[in-house]
Amino acid sequence: MCINSNISLLSYVIGLSSSIILYLRNYKIEGLLYGYISQMQLIEYLLWNNNKNNQINKLITYIGIFFTHTQPIFLYLILLYYNTLSNDIHLIILIYIIYLFIYFYKNLNLLGKSTTGIPNKKELQWSIQYGINNHYYFIFTITLALLCIRGMKKHNYLNAIILTIGFIISYIKYMKTKSVGTMWCLYSAYAPLLLNIIYSIKK
Repeated sequence: MCINSNISLLSYVIGLSSSIILYLRNYKIEGLLYGYISQMQLIEYLLWNNNKNNQINKLITYIGIFFTHTQPIFLYLILLYYNTLSNDIHLIILIYIIYLFIYFYKNLNLLGKSTTGIPNKKELQWSIQYGINNHYYFIFTITLALLCIRGMKKHNYLNAIILTIGFIISYIKYMKTKSVGTMWCLYSAYAPLLLNIIYSIKK
Protein backbone atom coordinates (compact mmCIF):
# COMPACT_ATOMS: atom_id res chain seq x y z
CA MET A 1 0.00 0.00 0.00
CA CYS A 2 1.09 3.53 -0.72
CA ILE A 3 1.64 4.48 2.91
CA ASN A 4 4.86 6.45 2.59
CA SER A 5 7.22 8.12 0.15
CA ASN A 6 9.53 5.10 -0.14
CA ILE A 7 6.72 2.83 -1.31
CA SER A 8 5.55 5.47 -3.78
CA LEU A 9 9.06 5.73 -5.21
CA LEU A 10 9.45 1.95 -5.38
CA SER A 11 6.07 1.66 -7.13
CA TYR A 12 7.15 4.31 -9.62
CA VAL A 13 10.41 2.54 -10.46
CA ILE A 14 8.67 -0.83 -10.85
CA GLY A 15 5.78 0.59 -12.88
CA LEU A 16 7.92 2.70 -15.20
CA SER A 17 10.60 0.06 -15.80
CA SER A 18 7.95 -2.62 -16.43
CA SER A 19 6.19 -0.28 -18.87
CA ILE A 20 9.44 0.35 -20.75
CA ILE A 21 10.00 -3.40 -21.00
CA LEU A 22 6.48 -3.84 -22.38
CA TYR A 23 7.15 -1.18 -24.98
CA LEU A 24 10.47 -2.73 -26.01
CA ARG A 25 8.77 -6.13 -26.29
CA ASN A 26 6.47 -4.52 -28.88
CA TYR A 27 3.48 -4.13 -26.57
CA LYS A 28 3.61 -0.45 -27.33
CA ILE A 29 0.06 0.53 -26.36
CA GLU A 30 0.30 -1.13 -22.96
CA GLY A 31 3.81 0.23 -22.41
CA LEU A 32 2.77 3.81 -23.10
CA LEU A 33 -0.50 3.59 -21.16
CA TYR A 34 0.95 2.12 -17.97
CA GLY A 35 4.01 4.32 -18.24
CA TYR A 36 1.66 7.31 -18.21
CA ILE A 37 -0.36 5.93 -15.30
CA SER A 38 2.77 5.15 -13.28
CA GLN A 39 3.71 8.86 -13.29
CA MET A 40 1.17 9.25 -10.51
CA GLN A 41 3.52 7.41 -8.19
CA LEU A 42 6.19 10.05 -8.81
CA ILE A 43 3.57 12.71 -8.08
CA GLU A 44 2.70 10.99 -4.83
CA TYR A 45 6.34 10.67 -3.86
CA LEU A 46 6.69 14.43 -4.26
CA LEU A 47 3.50 15.01 -2.26
CA TRP A 48 4.65 12.79 0.59
CA ASN A 49 7.73 14.98 0.83
CA ASN A 50 5.70 18.19 0.65
CA ASN A 51 2.36 17.66 2.39
CA LYS A 52 1.96 21.19 3.72
CA ASN A 53 -0.74 23.54 2.49
CA ASN A 54 1.49 25.68 0.30
CA GLN A 55 1.92 26.68 -3.33
CA ILE A 56 4.33 23.84 -4.15
CA ASN A 57 1.88 21.28 -2.81
CA LYS A 58 -0.93 22.89 -4.78
CA LEU A 59 1.10 22.86 -8.02
CA ILE A 60 2.03 19.19 -7.60
CA THR A 61 -1.61 18.39 -6.84
CA TYR A 62 -2.78 20.11 -10.02
CA ILE A 63 -0.26 18.09 -12.03
CA GLY A 64 -1.52 14.93 -10.34
CA ILE A 65 -5.13 15.80 -11.14
CA PHE A 66 -4.13 16.28 -14.77
CA PHE A 67 -2.36 12.91 -15.01
CA THR A 68 -5.18 11.09 -13.25
CA HIS A 69 -8.15 12.44 -15.15
CA THR A 70 -6.54 12.42 -18.60
CA GLN A 71 -5.65 8.72 -18.57
CA PRO A 72 -8.62 7.73 -20.80
CA ILE A 73 -7.79 10.61 -23.17
CA PHE A 74 -4.16 9.52 -23.34
CA LEU A 75 -5.21 5.93 -24.09
CA TYR A 76 -7.49 7.20 -26.85
CA LEU A 77 -4.62 9.17 -28.43
CA ILE A 78 -2.37 6.10 -28.33
CA LEU A 79 -5.05 3.97 -29.97
CA LEU A 80 -5.66 6.67 -32.56
CA TYR A 81 -1.96 6.66 -33.44
CA TYR A 82 -1.46 2.89 -33.68
CA ASN A 83 -4.87 1.59 -34.80
CA THR A 84 -7.77 2.44 -37.06
CA LEU A 85 -10.63 3.25 -34.72
CA SER A 86 -14.35 2.75 -35.20
CA ASN A 87 -16.80 5.60 -34.70
CA ASP A 88 -18.04 4.25 -31.38
CA ILE A 89 -14.58 4.80 -29.84
CA HIS A 90 -14.66 8.47 -30.85
CA LEU A 91 -18.11 8.71 -29.26
CA ILE A 92 -16.92 7.05 -26.06
CA ILE A 93 -14.09 9.53 -25.54
CA LEU A 94 -16.32 12.48 -26.48
CA ILE A 95 -18.84 11.49 -23.82
CA TYR A 96 -16.04 11.13 -21.28
CA ILE A 97 -14.59 14.57 -22.07
CA ILE A 98 -18.01 16.21 -21.77
CA TYR A 99 -18.62 14.49 -18.45
CA LEU A 100 -15.13 15.48 -17.26
CA PHE A 101 -15.84 19.16 -17.95
CA ILE A 102 -19.14 18.89 -16.09
CA TYR A 103 -17.45 17.21 -13.16
CA PHE A 104 -14.78 19.88 -12.83
CA TYR A 105 -17.29 22.69 -13.33
CA LYS A 106 -19.37 21.40 -10.43
CA ASN A 107 -16.26 21.11 -8.24
CA LEU A 108 -14.47 24.36 -9.05
CA ASN A 109 -14.48 25.27 -5.38
CA LEU A 110 -12.36 22.22 -4.62
CA LEU A 111 -9.98 22.88 -7.49
CA GLY A 112 -9.26 26.26 -5.97
CA LYS A 113 -8.01 24.64 -2.77
CA SER A 114 -6.98 21.27 -4.09
CA THR A 115 -4.01 20.58 -1.90
CA THR A 116 -3.41 16.98 -0.90
CA GLY A 117 -3.00 16.22 2.79
CA ILE A 118 -2.48 13.18 4.99
CA PRO A 119 -4.87 13.74 7.91
CA ASN A 120 -5.13 10.04 8.78
CA LYS A 121 -1.38 9.43 8.27
CA LYS A 122 -2.09 6.30 6.17
CA GLU A 123 -2.84 7.38 2.62
CA LEU A 124 -2.70 10.58 0.63
CA GLN A 125 -6.08 12.24 0.33
CA TRP A 126 -7.16 14.36 -2.61
CA SER A 127 -9.57 17.25 -2.01
CA ILE A 128 -11.18 16.76 -5.42
CA GLN A 129 -12.49 13.40 -4.25
CA TYR A 130 -14.70 15.15 -1.73
CA GLY A 131 -16.68 16.70 -4.57
CA ILE A 132 -20.17 16.00 -5.83
CA ASN A 133 -20.79 13.53 -8.64
CA ASN A 134 -18.36 11.05 -7.13
CA HIS A 135 -19.75 8.44 -9.55
CA TYR A 136 -17.36 10.10 -12.00
CA TYR A 137 -14.83 7.39 -11.15
CA PHE A 138 -17.19 4.73 -12.44
CA ILE A 139 -17.43 6.64 -15.73
CA PHE A 140 -13.64 6.89 -15.72
CA THR A 141 -13.18 3.13 -15.30
CA ILE A 142 -15.90 2.17 -17.76
CA THR A 143 -14.32 4.49 -20.35
CA LEU A 144 -10.89 2.92 -19.90
CA ALA A 145 -12.34 -0.59 -20.13
CA LEU A 146 -14.36 0.19 -23.26
CA LEU A 147 -11.37 1.81 -24.94
CA CYS A 148 -9.30 -1.29 -24.22
CA ILE A 149 -11.99 -3.66 -25.48
CA ARG A 150 -12.92 -1.71 -28.60
CA GLY A 151 -9.55 -0.18 -29.45
CA MET A 152 -6.87 -2.77 -28.77
CA LYS A 153 -6.22 -5.43 -31.39
CA LYS A 154 -4.96 -8.02 -28.91
CA HIS A 155 -5.11 -8.63 -25.16
CA ASN A 156 -7.99 -6.15 -25.04
CA TYR A 157 -10.13 -7.99 -22.51
CA LEU A 158 -7.12 -8.82 -20.35
CA ASN A 159 -6.16 -5.16 -20.00
CA ALA A 160 -9.76 -4.11 -19.42
CA ILE A 161 -10.14 -6.69 -16.66
CA ILE A 162 -6.89 -5.75 -14.93
CA LEU A 163 -7.76 -2.05 -14.91
CA THR A 164 -11.33 -2.67 -13.76
CA ILE A 165 -10.40 -5.06 -10.96
CA GLY A 166 -7.77 -2.61 -9.72
CA PHE A 167 -10.35 0.15 -9.47
CA ILE A 168 -13.02 -2.05 -7.83
CA ILE A 169 -10.64 -3.20 -5.11
CA SER A 170 -9.49 0.36 -4.57
CA TYR A 171 -13.03 1.72 -4.42
CA ILE A 172 -14.32 -0.90 -1.97
CA LYS A 173 -11.39 -0.56 0.40
CA TYR A 174 -10.56 3.15 0.22
CA MET A 175 -13.62 5.16 -0.77
CA LYS A 176 -14.33 6.16 2.82
CA THR A 177 -10.87 7.69 3.20
CA LYS A 178 -11.12 9.53 -0.14
CA SER A 179 -7.91 7.91 -1.37
CA VAL A 180 -9.38 5.86 -4.23
CA GLY A 181 -7.31 7.66 -6.85
CA THR A 182 -4.16 7.08 -4.82
CA MET A 183 -4.63 3.33 -4.53
CA TRP A 184 -5.93 2.99 -8.09
CA CYS A 185 -2.70 4.38 -9.47
CA LEU A 186 -0.64 2.12 -7.23
CA TYR A 187 -2.43 -0.99 -8.52
CA SER A 188 -2.01 0.23 -12.09
CA ALA A 189 1.70 0.81 -11.51
CA TYR A 190 2.09 -2.92 -10.84
CA ALA A 191 -0.15 -3.92 -13.76
CA PRO A 192 2.68 -3.73 -16.33
CA LEU A 193 4.77 -6.07 -14.17
CA LEU A 194 1.89 -8.54 -14.12
CA LEU A 195 1.41 -8.21 -17.88
CA ASN A 196 5.09 -8.91 -18.53
CA ILE A 197 4.77 -12.13 -16.53
CA ILE A 198 1.56 -13.16 -18.31
CA TYR A 199 2.92 -12.40 -21.77
CA SER A 200 6.09 -14.36 -21.01
CA ILE A 201 4.07 -17.39 -19.87
CA LYS A 202 1.85 -17.25 -22.96
CA LYS A 203 4.91 -17.44 -25.21
